[in-house]
Amino acid sequence: MTDVLGAVSLDPVGLTPMVRPPARWVTERVAPLGAKTVLSLFNGPGAEAREFRRRGMQVTTVDPLVSSAWWCRAFVEGAEPARERTVSDWVRLRKDPDVVKRFFPWANKIFTPEETIWLGIWHEAIVKGSATAGEKAIGVVAVFWVMRYWLEWNCRELGFKPMPPVAALRKYVEEANLRAQGMKGWAGSGLALQGLPSEALVKHSFDLLYCYLPPVEGIGSLGLAPRLWEQWVVGDPQAPYPPLDAGDLGGALSPAAHVEAIQSLVRASGQFDSLALAYEGAMADQVWEAVSRHRPVLSRETLSVPNPGAQPVQVGLLIAGGTTAATHMASEA
Repeated sequence: MTDVLGAVSLDPVGLTPMVRPPARWVTERVAPLGAKTVLSLFNGPGAEAREFRRRGMQVTTVDPLVSSAWWCRAFVEGAEPARERTVSDWVRLRKDPDVVKRFFPWANKIFTPEETIWLGIWHEAIVKGSATAGEKAIGVVAVFWVMRYWLEWNCRELGFKPMPPVAALRKYVEEANLRAQGMKGWAGSGLALQGLPSEALVKHSFDLLYCYLPPVEGIGSLGLAPRLWEQWVVGDPQAPYPPLDAGDLGGALSPAAHVEAIQSLVRASGQFDSLALAYEGAMADQVWEAVSRHRPVLSRETLSVPNPGAQPVQVGLLIAGGTTAATHMASEA
């Protein structure tokens, strides 16, 4: 494939998020703990958090990515649909040079010049606009889907696409509205926050701490589409990604630093009665070692997850707890 993007490589893998354990598989194994409240870290697409809420739990999500927090506001908290008058404002042309040129560094490299203009307009209208938080969440998600649609075409060549920008945004707003509406009547509740997981452990104390442990490569290995989306949300096409300090879990770490970051998370989770950690299969032994030093391990399982176009991925789930959690799981058994 000819690389039309210069220094940026648009490998199809760059459009695909890392494989995570199936959300229902996770929640079925966590259910015997009897937890009613859960803090969910490194949520990504929020599938596990949605499933926790569907089961009637009170879920608070915390992710270092601003974009992930917006996603969870839409599909974990449950946003109200974006109104037509709001969407009409989002697709209105603007000519302010500071707006239309904001993402011009991407022009003719990742997106077409017209696409970068619309990204500037949508950032101004959606992220910085006056719509409700729920409507903004719908709009932010819709822009991600538009960007992914553009990237899939731009892998081949920068240019024509069947849907013009305004039509694409409207299509994905409608899809986001329908997905959010599908949550009506769900039990439980959701709250989506952005911040460092280490800070969240200090601020919150719930029944259960659930965390998808990023691999040693960090969340920067998610691919091009999530990175560009995060930079779009923060309004800076050259913003550092991921927004983490050296040594933080989720950053690119050495194997030793990665183990230490996991151990730090476990040590800081003492106020949570139960702990559930999902991870890539290759991390199983180091996760066991990090947890077993501080908490009784109640169970751990691995699962082979299909990975389209590649070999299946092994994922794992380890559940640990204190006295209360162990007693509850024993009674459920």
